Amino acid sequence: MKRKILGESILYVIIHVMIQMLILFLGPAIYTYSKSPLDWDTWIKGHQLILTVIGWFVLCFILWLIYRLNRQKFWLETKLSETVSVITIGICIICGVGMNLFVNGFLWLLPLGEMFPEYGQVIERIINQPFFITLLLAGIITPIMEEIFYRGILLGKLRQGFGVVVAIGIQALFFGIGHMNLVQGIYACVMGILFGYVVIWTGSLYGAIILHVVINTTSILWRHVIPFQPEGGELEILILIGAALTIIGLWFISQTDKREEQNMYTFKS
Repeated sequence: MKRKILGESILYVIIHVMIQMLILFLGPAIYTYSKSPLDWDTWIKGHQLILTVIGWFVLCFILWLIYRLNRQKFWLETKLSETVSVITIGICIICGVGMNLFVNGFLWLLPLGEMFPEYGQVIERIINQPFFITLLLAGIITPIMEEIFYRGILLGKLRQGFGVVVAIGIQALFFGIGHMNLVQGIYACVMGILFGYVVIWTGSLYGAIILHVVINTTSILWRHVIPFQPEGGELEILILIGAALTIIGLWFISQTDKREEQNMYTFKS
């Protein structure tokens, strides 16, 4: 049972990678055929956000069809049918801001762009995109799609064969690897664990979606609208504030719903 569940989860990840690769190939190929020859690498870098979002929509549609063919209820299985309270939404927003301060504080603290050039290139591509396009695609749509896939589909499936702790760990590992660079992969894996527990605590996917969207949108706002670069003691203060908001926020979220607490360390068959 566990091997089957893990195998299906890995298959979904492979399908995701193949779709993204296909979209990245077909996009410039179609444009070249319809317009004029161009530098594929340059074109992909300039349109990577929209190509990635297209890939996510294609993937979610395919997986929705698979659920339909297997007579499974997509919205129920992915926890999209469950709602969260207004209070929980507010706490998630505050917690998301805290996570952003904490993570970006450490990213500002270290010269990661110099230590890991691929990370610097990813950030530069995002910054160089038009603000509203970046906000919509990277700040809102992409995190929603990622939560549906990793915390909705994968976590839901993995929980059928593994305990909560193991299932959260596996999907978080997939989430980290999916970012395709070391820096983002490390903090994405940690975030994936926290997002996974938020889904378990609230019994809904929407808490994790709100957290993820807030983290992404605040990062984009600070890089585009408020190019704030903390100096000296400001950095330590931001990290401490971020840590406090994150810890307090997660504690409050963990208290919002205890429906699955008794199953936290049990295995589902």
